[in-house]
Amino acid sequence: MCSSDLATGSVEGRVTNSETGDGISGASIRLIPVGKRAAPGSDKSTTSRNDGTFILDGVNPGTYFVFATQPSFISTPNSARQQFAIEVEPGGTVNNIAVQLNPVGRISGKVVDDNGNPVHGARVQVFMTYSARGKTQLRRASESSTDEQGKYALKTQGAGRYYVVAEPDSEANLAKPGDPTNTPEQPGSASTPEQSVLDLVRTFYPKSLDIESATALDTSSGQDTSDVTIQLRRAAAYHIRGKIEGLTLGSSNRPPSISLGPRGSLSWDGIGQVVRPQADGTFDIPKVLPGSYT
Repeated sequence: MCSSDLATGSVEGRVTNSETGDGISGASIRLIPVGKRAAPGSDKSTTSRNDGTFILDGVNPGTYFVFATQPSFISTPNSARQQFAIEVEPGGTVNNIAVQLNPVGRISGKVVDDNGNPVHGARVQVFMTYSARGKTQLRRASESSTDEQGKYALKTQGAGRYYVVAEPDSEANLAKPGDPTNTPEQPGSASTPEQSVLDLVRTFYPKSLDIESATALDTSSGQDTSDVTIQLRRAAAYHIRGKIEGLTLGSSNRPPSISLGPRGSLSWDGIGQVVRPQADGTFDIPKVLPGSYT
C-alpha cells in the first residue's frame, strides 16, 4: 500500500524570533518529503498566524524536512547542518514543532575609487566567519551591486563577525594605459617602453588587498551597520593561463572547473575564482594579484 492510500496526518508548530521569542506572523512554512519515493502531492505549505503558530492538514504519511521563510528574517546560520526531520504517521499529529528565525541585519555603505569618487556597478559581498572542525572558515552571507552613487546594502545572517569585500566591474573600471596616475613608478628613464598598468581591484573593507589586513565587523542579530565605505585599491593584476592536456569534451560531458583560492589562515568559500577551460583545454584566470594561491 502506498502512502497516498493511508490516512493523512497533520503538523502543528510555531515560528519565533530567535532573539525575543516572539511569534513571527506571515512566515511561509513548507514540508519537503525526504527521499525520492514520496507520493505525488506530498509537498505541503502554509502561512503562520499572527502569533506565529501554523497547522498543516492532509499530510501524507512519511518523513519530512520543515522549512520556514519570512522577508524580514533569515534562517539560523549553518541551518543546513541543523535540519531536523519529522515523521508523520497515518492519521497522526506531529505537534510542538519549533522553528526559529533570526531578524535580518544589514551592512550598508558605499564603494569609492582611489580618488574618492563613487564606483557604480561594483560587486559587493559579505562573508561570515564560522567554526568547523576547530578551524575558522568563511561563508558568503549575501551580495549586492552598487548603484550610481556607489551605495550598497547587504543582509547579514545573525550575530557574528563579517568581512566586506568589493570588486569593480571588469569593463567599467579598467585603467587607461595613457593615464600616468595609473602606472607604477619605474626606475631609470621616464621613457620606459612598457609600464605595468594598475587596475582597480578587489578590495576588503576598509582598503586592504587581502583579508589578513582587513577590518572585521562584529554585529549582533538584527543590527544595522551603516557608513561602511570601501576604497578600492589599484594594483598590477596578472593572468594565469594554461592548458589541460588530454581533455576531451563531448556533447554530454560537462567541462571540469579550475579554481584558484588564496592561501591564508581562513578557509574561503566564494572568494576565489572559478573558470572552465575552452574546448581545446586552454584556460585563463584573469586579474590575479601577487600572492600565494592553491
